[in-house]
Amino acid sequence: MNGQRRPFVYLACAILFGASLSLVFIHNLHQMTKVVIVLGAANGMYLTMDTSLAVDTLPPDLEDSAQLLGVWGVAAFLGSALGPMIGGPLLFLFGASSNTNDDDDGMASADDDVTESYDWQGYAVVLSLGSCYFLASAVSLFFIHGKNGTSDANAPTTTPNLQV
Repeated sequence: MNGQRRPFVYLACAILFGASLSLVFIHNLHQMTKVVIVLGAANGMYLTMDTSLAVDTLPPDLEDSAQLLGVWGVAAFLGSALGPMIGGPLLFLFGASSNTNDDDDGMASADDDVTESYDWQGYAVVLSLGSCYFLASAVSLFFIHGKNGTSDANAPTTTPNLQV
C-alpha cells in the first residue's frame, strides 16, 4: 500500500467538504440521513488513512516515536476543544434571534418568556467554515515530505519535514 494513502485522504477530504457544505441545503430528514451516512463513511476513511500516515512517518527511535505520537494524538483532537469556542460565537453572531412572548400588554418585561433560537444563516456560516477546514487539511498534507524531499510520506523510515 506504499504511496497509495494520500489519494484516499484527498478523496475523503473532498467528500467531507462536499457533504458538510450540502448540509446547508437539506430540507428533510431523509436527505439528512443520506448525507450523514456519507459523512460517516468519509470520516472513517479519513481517520484510518490519517492514522496510517502519522504512524508511517514516525522516526525509528522508539522514544522519539512515542513522544511524537503523543503530540499527534493531542493535535488530532484539538478541534474538538476549539470547535465549540469558534463555532459557538459564530453561530450566535450570524444566527441568533430571540422571540419574546409578551403578556398581552405590548410591553416587554422580565416576566415574559424569551425563546432563543438560531436562524439557518448561522448554521450556514459554521458548516461552511467546517468545510473549509477539510480543504485546509488536504492542502496541509501536500506540504509534508519525507526525509529525502519526496512527497511519499508512506515510507516507514522517513521523518516528517514541513517545507513551507
